[in-house]
Amino acid sequence: MELDLEGVKKMSKAYSTAKEQAINEAGKTVDIQNIKHIAENKMPFEDEIEKVVEDWNTQKEVFHQQTGFNQHSSEIGNEVVCYQPDGFDQSDPNEEESDDFEKELELMLT
Repeated sequence: MELDLEGVKKMSKAYSTAKEQAINEAGKTVDIQNIKHIAENKMPFEDEIEKVVEDWNTQKEVFHQQTGFNQHSSEIGNEVVCYQPDGFDQSDPNEEESDDFEKELELMLT
């Protein structure tokens, strides 16, 4: 799943602005002391997302270095190329059982 980071940032900024504006407007008619902290952002959501993305990229790079996996950039996006040792069998073990079952069933029905 891919996340449109720029879209999330725009929506977050718009939400933050609307939230602050709504609380300030409400403060003109009612006491907002108990909810005032909601409008005060310690760290905006878009900044938190950027930090998570940076941390993820750092961890991904460290993983690639530690495991020896090579990461190549392609036109579509990032592509991870994995090493598989000789003799590594990717075939589905259930596929062979399925073939045997089909043959047995065919013999029984004839």
